[in-house]
Amino acid sequence: MGMGAEERSNILVSMVKISEEIISMDMKNEDSAEKLLKLQLEHLNLQNQLSLQSDISWSDDDYIIIRECLQLENEANKAIQSELTILRQHINQASKVKKARSMYLSDIPQVEGYFIDRQR
Repeated sequence: MGMGAEERSNILVSMVKISEEIISMDMKNEDSAEKLLKLQLEHLNLQNQLSLQSDISWSDDDYIIIRECLQLENEANKAIQSELTILRQHINQASKVKKARSMYLSDIPQVEGYFIDRQR
């Protein structure tokens, strides 16, 4: 049985709300990763519900919401990619610092010996 127009509209509105919530997240907060994954899975589930319907007759209002959802998804993807780029830069910088530190702090074998002071 096909999905009703109201149910379809509710799903589209939910997708918009999820996208807005993703955009408003603080990506620098470590707790956001789990929430982001949960929201993305919920969004994907809603997309799947729509894609399983073969007899959908989209209204003009539906198309407006779909365009809004796509724009929000693009914004969310840009925000995530931007944060990912920053994280990669931090990781690369940390790797360079670690490499430099290991070059200067490596174990240099020292030969045991005695110092003889001839000036005595």
